[in-house]
Amino acid sequence: MNRSTPERSITHAWDLEAYSPESVGQVPDVASPVRQVKQTVSGAQVKRFKFTDTDLERYFQNRDPYPAAGPANPDPGNHERNSAAETDILTLLCHSSELAVEIGKHLSPGDIVSLYSISRAFHDAVNKYMLASIRVWIDHKAPEAGKVFDFRLYKRHLIADPAGRTWGYQYETATAPHDAAGQSSSSTGGGSSSAAAASRHTINAGKADEIRAIPGLRYLQLVVGRDRCCREIRAVLARNGHRTPATMHGTLLKLWLCLDVPTSARRAALLRNVDVWADVDLYNAQLLFVKLGMHFNDPVYGPNTYELLHLMMGQKGLYPLWQLLLRKRFTRLSEILALKVRYDFAVAPSPGGGGGGAHHWSVEYFGSSIHGVPYDECGRTHREGWGRGARHLQRPDELVPVEAVARGLELDEHLVGMMMWGYVDWATGENLVPSEDEMHLSDEEATLGRADTSYHWRPRHARKKRFDELSPAARRQILDEDEDERLRAMAWCGETDDYSSASETEDENNDDGGNGGGGGGVVVYSLDDEINRGYIVPPLPTGADAVVVPDVDDPDGWVDFVNDVLINAGLAPDVGSDAAERAEAWQSYQDVEMDSSWDWGLWLQQQQQMARGESGEGGESDEGDEHADDAEDELSDSEAETIVAESVAGETGPPTDYVFSGNDV
Repeated sequence: MNRSTPERSITHAWDLEAYSPESVGQVPDVASPVRQVKQTVSGAQVKRFKFTDTDLERYFQNRDPYPAAGPANPDPGNHERNSAAETDILTLLCHSSELAVEIGKHLSPGDIVSLYSISRAFHDAVNKYMLASIRVWIDHKAPEAGKVFDFRLYKRHLIADPAGRTWGYQYETATAPHDAAGQSSSSTGGGSSSAAAASRHTINAGKADEIRAIPGLRYLQLVVGRDRCCREIRAVLARNGHRTPATMHGTLLKLWLCLDVPTSARRAALLRNVDVWADVDLYNAQLLFVKLGMHFNDPVYGPNTYELLHLMMGQKGLYPLWQLLLRKRFTRLSEILALKVRYDFAVAPSPGGGGGGAHHWSVEYFGSSIHGVPYDECGRTHREGWGRGARHLQRPDELVPVEAVARGLELDEHLVGMMMWGYVDWATGENLVPSEDEMHLSDEEATLGRADTSYHWRPRHARKKRFDELSPAARRQILDEDEDERLRAMAWCGETDDYSSASETEDENNDDGGNGGGGGGVVVYSLDDEINRGYIVPPLPTGADAVVVPDVDDPDGWVDFVNDVLINAGLAPDVGSDAAERAEAWQSYQDVEMDSSWDWGLWLQQQQQMARGESGEGGESDEGDEHADDAEDELSDSEAETIVAESVAGETGPPTDYVFSGNDV
């Protein structure tokens, strides 16, 4: 019989004759001196064995196997409590380890832990065969995950056997070191696989007396929890329209196992093992990266980058990806920035380093945080050992293509097929809909409580796809759900007159019994009208027509950009009368004055001579001055410009026989 299972069956657990002296070792042919008597216990007649002193010493170490009698005047309340405890159905069932294990099959890992902590009978039944119970529960709840996440890889989740079984109970013991060596040599020489297996499972005598380490309830929670997360990742992707093959579940489990490895070399070695990572797993992993890239990028609004995928694949496990897809976490930009800063943000070296590091600009950041992340934790997660090493820890999206090239799979030729997988049946040309099994979630309301499911595929869409195969009641239910959705959409429509083609006059005529169609003037608003009335954003121009915004510190670029947008595009600014008058004052100079050949020194001398000439005519009257000013103003601007232009074109400076006035400037 297997040592991990109880030696007695369920029938023995309830048969009093099974505990008779004959079953313990006495010869059946000899009549047993033990006889049965009837006694009154708690007011009820029960049958018990009457043992002699020899029997008590032989079988019970001089201890009475039955509990001592209660007090003469027992407490009625205490009697009710004891009788309730004795008749508890859960306690009675847990007297058998097999029944306790069957109860655990129908409970979640969290409920098993709760029952284990509050029920003494369940606690003792599980402790008696802890290893067998954990294996049975994992085989029932998550068989594939139990094969991927072997408990020998997770030492921190192992516990000492509660039953006190040692390593010698599980493995054969080698009396001396040379015995194990002799068994190993005989196995290699004779080629016997059984001898080789025996040599591998042989331990020394010193370790045989130690209590063995077995997986506990924490390991059960790890395996079942990861299996549930991987299933929900597939379900959420399918609800968003990104279907994956049925074998993707196993690939997600192996991908999680790869993310548990802390070094790049060991990750590459794990992917190189064809027994663990088959070719189909590499294909599924690359297909998953493509689907996640499509999920994280909008075809119109972008951001057209795989940074979020790289960030999720750089974490320790797929739990952050599960939180992101189900909107449990990373719902705000600040959380994404903090995770990015903690992963691979390029920080300055320590100011305490050698050379001039003490005066580096980063000294002001030490003791503070960047986007809520302490400075000494920034940019460390992407290194080996999740911050303990110095080299970059390669992500699965970096290792899978390398291993695919080494195996000659040529996955680059299948990228378009991966992108189109699950949308169209290429044999019939029919659009595909995710099945109910792909979209299944155990507790949909609790799982997607914080997610926006308005654009998700739902199980009713899968049933609607096979509408002809449904029963009349199921068809009517789908039609009723569609009608309810149409009515809910109408609540956001506003006034009916804004969307109907009928005018108020026609409605009034119809109400008065006019020839308005005989329908009472009621305009039925459909869901298609609500969809079609929306504004469709046109695609952005590409190529030569693309709009390129200059950098912030490029003033010349911004001048050219504004000119192209406002002037070249025909969007001239609307200038008012007041702004136009102020702009005319800016153009009071002559264009020729801006020429580089203008002699400003000669112009200044002429101005000084004119000023001295005006000061020498002190005897003239004010009327004469006014006439001189008027005569000087009579020279038109066009004539002055002609004279200056001719002088600039023919000579190096302005003509000496012409004196500029202050108004010409």
